[in-house]
Amino acid sequence: MECCARVDARVSAREAPSHARTRRLRPRHHFSASSTLTRRTRARVAFARASSDDGVASDVVGVVVVDHGSRRAASNEQLERFAALYATATGRAVVEPAHMELAPPTIADAFERCVERGANVVVVAPFFLSPGRHWQEDIPRLVDEAAAAHPGVKYLISAPIGLHPLMAEVIDSRLRHCLAHVNEGGPECDVCAGSKFGCELRRTS
Repeated sequence: MECCARVDARVSAREAPSHARTRRLRPRHHFSASSTLTRRTRARVAFARASSDDGVASDVVGVVVVDHGSRRAASNEQLERFAALYATATGRAVVEPAHMELAPPTIADAFERCVERGANVVVVAPFFLSPGRHWQEDIPRLVDEAAAAHPGVKYLISAPIGLHPLMAEVIDSRLRHCLAHVNEGGPECDVCAGSKFGCELRRTS
């Protein structure tokens, strides 16, 4: 089945009794450069249908948007701004930013905050482009550790951004904005504004 379409709610035997278990919803991810939008659209529909069958749709879903984390405060603030933007754009009431390492809030902090705000299902959304080691190993380990403190809360680690067709539009939008800035004197984008790393045409001698 497609990415995020399969949900495995099985719990390992070493965990607590069923009434006190933390349930991890495990998507099975398959990445393909072809028909990505169609695959993920079908996955979202399938997951919504599965949710309505097992009660997830009536639950309170919290979202943790997690990036790598940086020692630069300005970089970490970008994630906070994105989390707020995502919450506003989607209408989701419970959205928390988290950094995998190097800076707070941690994944455990954000997971706990979602639960405090009433979530009984937590979706951890990696703010990563590619499905590398962090998504395959580090984030699952940290999320499992965070969830262990909240028995009964179900959780899911979604796919990274990957080869989503909308990424082409995002890149092209940035490119056009930068060219307009250097060629036509247009304003800097929100990322470059006020920094020393603004757009500048360079030429080798």
